[in-house]
Amino acid sequence: MPENLKIHDENIPITIKKSPNRKRTLSFRMSEAGLTIQIPIKTKEDYLEKVITKRLNWIYKHWLNLKSVQIHKNQNSNKNSFYFRGEIYDIQLIKTDKKRPVFEFRDWVWYLYLNKEIAQESQKALIEKTLNNWYKKEAQELIIEETENLAKIHNFSFNKIYIKDYKSKFWQCRARDLFFNYRLVKLPIELIRHIILHELCHLKHKNHAKGFWSLMRELDGNFVENKKYLKEKGSFILNG
Repeated sequence: MPENLKIHDENIPITIKKSPNRKRTLSFRMSEAGLTIQIPIKTKEDYLEKVITKRLNWIYKHWLNLKSVQIHKNQNSNKNSFYFRGEIYDIQLIKTDKKRPVFEFRDWVWYLYLNKEIAQESQKALIEKTLNNWYKKEAQELIIEETENLAKIHNFSFNKIYIKDYKSKFWQCRARDLFFNYRLVKLPIELIRHIILHELCHLKHKNHAKGFWSLMRELDGNFVENKKYLKEKGSFILNG
C-alpha cells in the first residue's frame, strides 16, 4: 500500500496496522495525522484495496472536515466547536427572530439559530446549555439502543439503564443497573460500544480480575486499541 492516498486534490497520509485481536472487520480512524486502518493479520491486499475504494467518499469528507476545523483553529476563528461521535464540528451562530435555540446540520457544520436580542455576554452560557440538552437527547437514544443490542447479542440481562449528568464518573454498573454519562456521545461509536461492553461484563465479573479482562477481550475484537485510545484521548474528548 502507498504511504499516501490521493483523492481528488488531496494527498491523505495512510497507515495500515495489523492487529492480532481483530478477526474479520477493519477499523477506519481519521485524525489530523491522516487515516489509520486496523486490519486482521491475514487480510489480503486486494481485499483491503476494495474496502478502501468503497469508503473513498467517507475518507474524503472526514479528511476535509478535519482540515477545515484545523484551519479555523489556526485562524483563531470565532466559531464554536464540539465533539459528537468522535468527530469535531463547528457551530456557526445565526441571529434570528426565533425565540428558542434551534440546531440545524448542513455541509458538516452545525448552525445554531439564536434570538437576535440575546446579549453577547449571554451567548456562551446559552450555547453550552443548548448543546448539553441536545447531547442528553442523543445519549438517550444512542446509548440505550446500543446497550440493548449488545446485551441481546452477548446474552446479558440487566435491570435498567440510566443516562446521568455525572461530574466525575462516566460509566458504572451497580446492582445490575447500568449508569452512563450523557457525554459519552462525544466519543467514536466504537469507543461507546467498548465502554458498554465493559459495564455489561461487570454483570458477570464484579471486579477487574483475570476473568473480567478475558471476557472483554473475547467480546471486543478491537479491545487493545480501544482501551489505549480511551486512555490517551478519551478524557480530553469527554471534557472538551
